[in-house]
Amino acid sequence: MDPRQHEADWNILEVSNISVRYGNKLAVDSVTLEISGGEIFGLLGPNGAGKTSLLSAIEGLVRPSSGKVMVDGLDANEQPDLVKSKMGVQLQATSFHSQLSIRHLIKLYSGLYGVKISSHEIGVKLDEIGLSDALAKPFKELSGGQQQRLSY
Repeated sequence: MDPRQHEADWNILEVSNISVRYGNKLAVDSVTLEISGGEIFGLLGPNGAGKTSLLSAIEGLVRPSSGKVMVDGLDANEQPDLVKSKMGVQLQATSFHSQLSIRHLIKLYSGLYGVKISSHEIGVKLDEIGLSDALAKPFKELSGGQQQRLSY
């Protein structure tokens, strides 16, 4: 039996002893965590605790000083483009260009991550999140909830 048949049986994200430094400043100190498939995880802490630095290291936006990030069994240092193509990040606030249509935003961001997506695939994905009727709408015309669903 493939252990991935049941999402909770495998880790979608494994962070092992991640540290992030900016010069002499230690922003993240040896963080280790595992998140199972299907699990919902929140990262909370006071300002300056290193939350953004940790997420930036997980996303591949900054290179950790030490440690390892594995996403869906892939090493983020060895296969950064493939890892990024599997990742979605939901931020507190969304800041897409308000005038661009949903179609243009999807094409733009998929291109930035090196992900090829057809018009048909865009339609399928938008249907999955209940936005199939919004393809031509500018981002600014979506409700707050629709904006959050799109940004995921």
